[in-house]
Amino acid sequence: MMLSIVLPAYNEEESIEETVRQCFVAKQKLLDAGLYQEVEVIVVNDGSSDRTVDIVRGIEGVELVSYEINKGYGAALVTGFHAAQGDVLAFLDSDGTCDPNDFITMTQKCAKEDADMVIGMRLHTESHMPLTRRVGNIFFAKLINFLGNAHIHDSASGMRLFKKEVLDVLLPLPSGLNFTPAMSAKAILDETLKIIEVPIHYAARRGSSKLSVLRDGLRFLNSILTIAITYRPFKIFGGLGIAFLLASIHTFLLGFSVVAMIFFSLGLQLLFTGLFLNEVVLVLQPIRRLRHSLAYVFFAFLRSPRVLWTVSFASALVVVGSAWGGWGVGAVLACVVGLQCFTFGVLFQMIGVIKEVIYFRTHTTPRI
Repeated sequence: MMLSIVLPAYNEEESIEETVRQCFVAKQKLLDAGLYQEVEVIVVNDGSSDRTVDIVRGIEGVELVSYEINKGYGAALVTGFHAAQGDVLAFLDSDGTCDPNDFITMTQKCAKEDADMVIGMRLHTESHMPLTRRVGNIFFAKLINFLGNAHIHDSASGMRLFKKEVLDVLLPLPSGLNFTPAMSAKAILDETLKIIEVPIHYAARRGSSKLSVLRDGLRFLNSILTIAITYRPFKIFGGLGIAFLLASIHTFLLGFSVVAMIFFSLGLQLLFTGLFLNEVVLVLQPIRRLRHSLAYVFFAFLRSPRVLWTVSFASALVVVGSAWGGWGVGAVLACVVGLQCFTFGVLFQMIGVIKEVIYFRTHTTPRI
């Protein structure tokens, strides 16, 4: 088995040589322990304008991938992953904050627990992470855990180890510094991936930081929410839908029947939208199996066109009965519900047909 260690580097002349040297020390320890048969170290120069490239070129045994313009932290990592030959991929920052020797513990833990990804967890008492970044990382971890029904502590860690085939599930990913939280969010959403954390050493960085707490913090947030809406639409739309449905019951009990009707209609619309978009995700996206919330499982019966059309037909009868009895509000609500159920029944039927077509095209041999 072979390990590939990727180091993205952008103007890291103050720390790159020592970081690479430490990687070689860790490499020898990994080989001596029999954890890998081969270890390669790859530095990806992300358009550095200082002496980073010259320093790396002077170090024997390191593979250098370089381009003249700055493409971003995430782009550099993906470039390194594509250049890597290993069965297991690992990366760490080149700023001297992480200790490559922690890959030994991470590898041992990965093998022991048969994990797909090991995240180096920096949030502990001995970490030298600045307070503002610590608070931000805790917030993003909490958000990702909420969206993914999982539990990790350090969603933005820049030191990780994972099986190479995991890339097929996770790519594409952002090209900037928001690469790591996006990777965490995507990995957590796939319940077939086992993710564990291992505490690592984390020192004060050398040189100036490329990360802006406000600007990159907003990018982190945008990446996480975008992935959540893209891969977990029911968590967002379904959650809002359930909230509106509960609000409709509350307002109805207070006597505001018209407002209750509007809330109920909006809630049902959002709920159906979340269920439908989730089906689209399962058809189009590379995530193999999404982690589903209990609420999604509970409302799963609403994905059936037969159920929705039955409700639509029943709603039509209620419209007639309400109109006959002079209950205008009930007639309008039943009409809206009936139209919504009929429309989404058609949409779910179409999704079913699309699934069958895709399955037919991918599982049958074309005739010659």
